[in-house]
Amino acid sequence: GAWIAVVLVMVNAMYSRITIDAARSERLHSFAAGTSALRGQLELTLQETNIRRSRAMENARTNSTRILRALSAVLNGDAETSYNVRLPSLAESKDPTAGELFQILVHDSCHVLRNPSSYYSQCRALHEHFGLSGLLSFTTAMLDDGTQSTIIFDETNQSDSRGLMQMYRSGELAPVLGPLTRYDAKGEMAEILIRHLVNVTAAAAVSRFSSTWSDVQLVLGI
Repeated sequence: GAWIAVVLVMVNAMYSRITIDAARSERLHSFAAGTSALRGQLELTLQETNIRRSRAMENARTNSTRILRALSAVLNGDAETSYNVRLPSLAESKDPTAGELFQILVHDSCHVLRNPSSYYSQCRALHEHFGLSGLLSFTTAMLDDGTQSTIIFDETNQSDSRGLMQMYRSGELAPVLGPLTRYDAKGEMAEILIRHLVNVTAAAAVSRFSSTWSDVQLVLGI
């Protein structure tokens, strides 16, 4: 009976830790999906006309909010998750994964990349050029560029029939060329960072399960 109690405590602890990692991973995937979708929505804002342009702008605005909420939930925690557990903030979590994510989100986005590597060098150069630090500041700057790239449009105007070439010839695109260039540079790096970031919590969950299962086998003498 005592052995069973020990095993149950260990399994329960394992379940709690893995569900927290899974909840964090879910938020990171939401961040990734939103970031990828945003690029397409901004492209549609430029290329479409009339109601389709208006809808693309609305979707881009909604997605920007989704992206920031997802990162905020990872950093600051969330009272509700689809796993029925409270997601603690990174600051109150004591596990190595939380420490690594805190470093990435707050201090250094490039920390998620292998160093040395070409990706790391590109990331470091981009961050130094724009004066960025962690992924939160990186994402906020990228979303700001995205917002500025649509300043020549009005989301409430569903009869804007100006085509891309027409706006280019008239010079109306000039105010958004800078923001678009900045967004493109950050967006390309964001895709690279995301591919590496979503693996952090997934790898942690696998490692924790393997470690705890080994302990359970040891206790049971398997």
